[in-house]
Amino acid sequence: MEFLSILLGVIGILFGLFGIKWENIRDYLRRFYNKPVDFTFENDNFARDTIKYRFRNIMNNINNKYEDAIVSLGKKTIERPLDYDEYRESVFQDPYYSNLTENESDRKLLDDFYTQYNPENNPDYKNTKKFLEKAPFIDVEHAFYFYIIDELTRKLSKDVKQYMSAGTSGVFDPYKLMKKGSIINDLKKGLCKEAHKSSRILMGLQAVTRFIDNDFSAEYTVNDLVEDSIIQTLNSNSYDLSQLPGMERRKIERLQEDTKGAKELTNYLLTLERGTELCINYLVDNAGVEFFSDLVLGYLLLKKSEYRIKKIIYHVNILPIFVSDVIENDLDYTFKVIEDNLDLISIGKKEKKKALIALQEIKKIFIDKEACIEADFIWNMPTPYKSISRKREIFENTSDLLIVKGDLNYRRLCGDKTYHYTKKIDKLTDYIKCPTLVVRCFKSNLVLDYSTKRYKQNTIEDRDWRTNGKYGVIKFMKKNG
Repeated sequence: MEFLSILLGVIGILFGLFGIKWENIRDYLRRFYNKPVDFTFENDNFARDTIKYRFRNIMNNINNKYEDAIVSLGKKTIERPLDYDEYRESVFQDPYYSNLTENESDRKLLDDFYTQYNPENNPDYKNTKKFLEKAPFIDVEHAFYFYIIDELTRKLSKDVKQYMSAGTSGVFDPYKLMKKGSIINDLKKGLCKEAHKSSRILMGLQAVTRFIDNDFSAEYTVNDLVEDSIIQTLNSNSYDLSQLPGMERRKIERLQEDTKGAKELTNYLLTLERGTELCINYLVDNAGVEFFSDLVLGYLLLKKSEYRIKKIIYHVNILPIFVSDVIENDLDYTFKVIEDNLDLISIGKKEKKKALIALQEIKKIFIDKEACIEADFIWNMPTPYKSISRKREIFENTSDLLIVKGDLNYRRLCGDKTYHYTKKIDKLTDYIKCPTLVVRCFKSNLVLDYSTKRYKQNTIEDRDWRTNGKYGVIKFMKKNG
C-alpha cells in the first residue's frame, strides 16, 4: 500500500514536470481503444490554432470591414467594435446574448446550450480560459460567433445595422461586405483555360447556358454536366471566409475515387420508378460563390425531367454565425451582386447576355416555387443532427433525398469526435433513413471512411491535408431505411 502511494506520487510529479495532464492520458487511452473523444483545445492542434490565431484574425477583419462600411455611410460611430482581450476575459461569464433572438423556442436552445457551461452547474468551466480549453471545440466555435453578433448589435447604431443586413428586418449580418467581396473577386477572374483558375460563378452560368441550349453529345451528356456541377460544389466549398488567410479558393487536389458519389447519385435518380417525384432537402454551407454553385446544381437537378425532382428546399441559418454562413436574404443579395458586377468581366456582349439569361433562369425556379429557402435557428446550434429537437423529419424516410454540404454540416452529421479514420460514415449516420449525398472539403481533423493506405499517402503528400481545404470527398449513401 505504501509502495503504491509512493508510485502514484512519483507519477504525479512526472506529470507535473512534463506538463502531462490526466485528461490527456484518458483521451489517449480512449482513442487507443477506438472510443470517440470530443475535439478540444487540449487534444486537437486545429482547435488550438483556431482559438489562438483564427479568432483574432476574424475580429481584426470585422473591425477593418466595419470601418469601411461606416465610412461609406458617413457615420463613423465607432473605431473598433470588438476587442480580443475583452473576449478572453469576460465572455460566457455573464452571457445575456439578448440580441441573438427574440423567439422563445430559439432562446430555449441558447439557454440549454449555455446552461451546461455555467460554472455553477459545472466547476470545470469556472472561467473563460477553462471553457476554451475544455469544452468541445464545436461548442467553443459557436459561442465565439454568438459573442460577436451580440457585442456588435449592442454597440452599433440602428442605421448601420440596417445597412449591414441589406435591409432585411431583424437580421444583422456583419459579414455582408466580405460576402460581397468574395463574389466580386471571383467574377474578376473571368474564364481561363485552366478551370480551377476561372470564375466559378461564370462556370456555373455556362453550365446553365449549356443546359438551356441543349448542347450535349454522346461523349458529354446531361448526366456528365450534373456530375461536374456536383464536383464544382465541392471545389466551391473551399471559398470559406472563416478560414485562415490563404486557405480560400483552393483547388481540390485529390479527387479520383473521392468523387464517385456524384455518379452514384445520378445513377440512383435515373433508376427511380415512373411516377416517383422527389423533394430534396439541401443543407447549405457558405454564402457567395459556394451558395451560387448550390443554386446551379439545384437548377440542373430540377430541370432534368428524368430525375423527377419536384422541389428543392435550401435550409439556411437564421443568423450569420460563422463568417460566410448562408442566411435567408443571401439569396436575393447574391443575385443582385452578380447582376450589378457582370460588367467587371472581360467577355463579349453576346456571352454577357447569355450569362444574364442563365441567371434569370435560376431566379425563376424560386419565383415558380420549385425551390425555396427555409431558415431555422436549429442550424445555428452546434447540436449533432442525431440529437436535434426539431427539423428531424428531413433525416427520416419522409425526406426523399438529402444533400449535406460542407465541413461543419459533416461534423454535425457524424458527431465531431476523434473517431478512427477507418470508421464507416454509414454506421455513424444510421439515424438517417433517406438517400443522402455528402459533399465536403476537409477543414477539420474529423476523417472517416479512409483506408490506412490512402490516409498514410495523404499524410506523406501534405501534413495538413485534414484541415487545409485542399482535399475533399463526395459520398452517396442510399440509406434504404
